[in-house]
Amino acid sequence: MKDIYYSLIMMLPTFACVAVSCVVVYVVGRNDETRRERFRRWVATNLFSGIIKKKTKNRDETRWLFKDIDLTEEHELLTKVFFFFLVLSFILISSVALMFWQILLLDVTYNCEQNSESTKDCFEYNLWNLEAFKTLSRDPIDCNSAAVQNGTVQVVCYKLVFNIGLASGATYGGFKLSMAVLNVATTLMLMATNPKTVCRVRTIVLILFLVLFGTIITIQSTSLRVTFMAGNLVIMLQMLLVLAVVFGFVFNFPWIDFITLRERENDQSTGLENPAANVTDNVV
Repeated sequence: MKDIYYSLIMMLPTFACVAVSCVVVYVVGRNDETRRERFRRWVATNLFSGIIKKKTKNRDETRWLFKDIDLTEEHELLTKVFFFFLVLSFILISSVALMFWQILLLDVTYNCEQNSESTKDCFEYNLWNLEAFKTLSRDPIDCNSAAVQNGTVQVVCYKLVFNIGLASGATYGGFKLSMAVLNVATTLMLMATNPKTVCRVRTIVLILFLVLFGTIITIQSTSLRVTFMAGNLVIMLQMLLVLAVVFGFVFNFPWIDFITLRERENDQSTGLENPAANVTDNVV
């Protein structure tokens, strides 16, 4: 089988999952802002229940809590929060779907020595070769050729599998790990007292993302991929999933608005504690 088909086997189901999600959002919220807002709140409270909670008192009073912060009266900020949770859910769905379908259907290796399996196809590996991207419909390479055996030509091999247990476990583990890291990230971000702190945290997250991404690219472009990628591909995919979700959470969430809200509440508390500061002395 040509290599284009292996790429499609992984990408098409992922695109289908994202497309179905987009259609659901469109159908639910079409021409109805109220229903659109209810859907956003449903997504946030069910997918990110550890961060935002819905509290109902006496069956008639609903409070929305972001960790310990009551946002019920902050309608504009609450709308932003639910919108960004919806965006974050798309990032999560895309990342989880990509990892799930790749692990479920494909076994990727970088060594085809003594390849006698008819179900395993190997192709010349060229990470930076643009021609390889233009001609995705390449035929499998002969693993018994001298160029492959002496290491002159690097290969990547694909085998069709059906690892439902491994795919489900890895995806669920990546999802739970993402939620745990998000809870910690939320607590740390809420400790920020000024916009400069938020900028520093975003810079740190960006550096971590670039370091991890650069490390994976470096491994992929050298012979180290045979050692590190073969047995640790699932772990690396989980790390990329977690980092992608945290990256979107840190950069897309309205953290500056929370700092403004906290400052306003502090000013109000100060005013209430010092009522004399608001009283003008009358001179007779």
